[in-house]
Amino acid sequence: MSTSFFSELKRRNVFKVTGGYLLLGWLVLQIADVVIPALNLPAWTMSFLLMVGLFGLPFVIFFSWVYELTPEGLKLTKDVDTQESMTRVTGKKLEYMIIAGLSLALLLVVIKPNFIPNIFSNDEPEVTTTAIEEPETAEQSIPSIAVLPFADFSPNKDQEYFSNGISEEILNLLAKTNRLQVAARTSSFAFRGDNSDIKEIGRKLEVDTVLEGSIRKSNNKIRITAQLINVADGYHIWSETFDRELEDIFAVQDEISQSILNSLKIHLLGDSSNGTDSKINLDAYDNFLIANERLQRNSKEDLQSAITLFNAAIKIQPDYDEAKIKLVLASMLLEYKGSDYDESEAQQKVTDSYIAQYLQPLQGKLNDNYQFNGVLGRYHQLRFRSEVAKEYLEKAIELNSNYADAYLWRANLHYEKADYKAMLADRETAYKLNPMSLEISRELARDYRNFWQPDDANKIIDRMFVLHPGHPDAFDAKVSNLTAMGKYAEAILILEEALTIHPDNQRFKNWLVWGYAYLNKQDKVAEVDVDWANYELTMRQANVEKALAMLETGLASEEREDWLFEAGLMYMLINDAEKLKSTIVESIASLDTRNVPWQKRCFTYMIAAMQMVDMNDNIKTMMDNCRETTEKRLEAGYLCPCSWYRLIEFAILDNRHEDAVKRAEEWLDHGDSHHRLKTDPLFIRLEKHQKYDTLLKRNDAQLERQIRIYDNGTELRKPDATAD
Repeated sequence: MSTSFFSELKRRNVFKVTGGYLLLGWLVLQIADVVIPALNLPAWTMSFLLMVGLFGLPFVIFFSWVYELTPEGLKLTKDVDTQESMTRVTGKKLEYMIIAGLSLALLLVVIKPNFIPNIFSNDEPEVTTTAIEEPETAEQSIPSIAVLPFADFSPNKDQEYFSNGISEEILNLLAKTNRLQVAARTSSFAFRGDNSDIKEIGRKLEVDTVLEGSIRKSNNKIRITAQLINVADGYHIWSETFDRELEDIFAVQDEISQSILNSLKIHLLGDSSNGTDSKINLDAYDNFLIANERLQRNSKEDLQSAITLFNAAIKIQPDYDEAKIKLVLASMLLEYKGSDYDESEAQQKVTDSYIAQYLQPLQGKLNDNYQFNGVLGRYHQLRFRSEVAKEYLEKAIELNSNYADAYLWRANLHYEKADYKAMLADRETAYKLNPMSLEISRELARDYRNFWQPDDANKIIDRMFVLHPGHPDAFDAKVSNLTAMGKYAEAILILEEALTIHPDNQRFKNWLVWGYAYLNKQDKVAEVDVDWANYELTMRQANVEKALAMLETGLASEEREDWLFEAGLMYMLINDAEKLKSTIVESIASLDTRNVPWQKRCFTYMIAAMQMVDMNDNIKTMMDNCRETTEKRLEAGYLCPCSWYRLIEFAILDNRHEDAVKRAEEWLDHGDSHHRLKTDPLFIRLEKHQKYDTLLKRNDAQLERQIRIYDNGTELRKPDATAD
């Protein structure tokens, strides 16, 4: 009976069906092992598939015994005449299928020899590799972390700046090892008060782990709680609570950071970021923390406040080295915010005094401090000492590869060398390290627009407004992007909006005056309080005689130096060689005083002026630099419409008038225009060309188009008079 039973099992293909089912299940698990990690499916998916397969096996055996596949469909085996049974034919088909499945299985075993699915583990399925493995990149091998601002659990909720300071000190200490990639302060602090899931925050910051915590400050005691969280699963890797006396705060910071580093099995390199072994007075530290908050906001008013507070911290604690470094940085940032030449120059002198008083004495002591090297590099760059700046900035990056600002500043050195691709690479690295930074975002947006990527520029600018609504730097970036692409009317409308939020911003006022003159809006120019407003409008209207009288008045005032550039343009325009030469001499003296390497710059109007008065000593060097710069711009594609006009200027200087006309046609084709084209002393050199009048007419037409766009935009802003 036993023999007949097994014979019947064989006749009904039960063994073949069972074998085929098991082979199919094994192949499914093989495929799932690859697909599950790729689709980020839960770890239990593999176990679920196995359980489904095992659950189905008894049913497969049962159905293969009870039913038979016939040409008319499935029938109960007992109802099929043995003479008419198709089990032999079905068995042959099953054999072919099993052979095909075994061949596929053999192929998979060859490709994946180490496949042993750990289906009973609760861990994520291991992603196996092929026989030839790709080399592990540096980025893949470096763990990453973001330090979120610690929550303030103090009774009065008035210690947020202190909580932020603790977080930043920990962040700085962690950032000092090249074996750990640390999200920049601006990026991680953008999630202050954000109740999003830690896994979501970690994904946005592109880090493996997130450090969060809280601080409770009461009298002279402090409790800090910190948790290190794995972004992949949201589970805690490490957690600790520190109860300490406030006078021991820096030891607590070091202790927390070292505990985190130990938990990640990464060795910490370097000393505390404040650059001094002495303990910091708590009042000085209080001033420093508030100043640092102001510094991050980066508006003119906040920077002025930061400088006052950093000075207060240094006065209390004369050896507070980090406060000295940040003080110099704040002063340099404020130089950019100057509303005119005199204000910027005055702030430059203040920065110089801070360098001499605070940073030069620290040479030697802080040689291995990345912030010290970075800030000094930026300082030398702003003072046109490029080679010295390069040494400092590259050392800062060597000391801390996560120092985003150093990449930003080094990009400016690449710009000076006309290495535009290296410049963009550094800017993009800075943005990747600190995408929340206003300064980095503004500069990268400028690069993208110059590389004819205005959509990419706009994405960054839109993000600036989302992260920092109404911030002057966001408006600055947006206006710059629009004007660079020849969209002056839209830029002026944005400036009007910006001034409703920042009515005292002199930089915006200056831009707006220029814009109103561009549009020939005399009534609008009169509304803005800027000294040179009427001069700009008069030159736009080509009333040279009237403008000359205004210029002479400006040159006789205390703001004479502000008028020197316009004086050079005017004296070229009216062919007054004597006054032009004296203006050039005075301008060169001013540039030399500020150590500006003008001989190595492509100052097209200076070259034109020097040509007119036969000051030929430096013309060849300057022309060679212009030629190299323009060729590299063309080669790299680093030419927005605004910089395209430089190609016209240089072709005119080089006496290539046909090429200049061709470039002018291309410039106009890009939609740009020049509101003072008729009084441009360089462009006028083309007046004998047969296409000169045509170019002027095309320029006028595009000016009129911008006026219409502005007028339409202004009308759209007005309340609907027909509304109820």
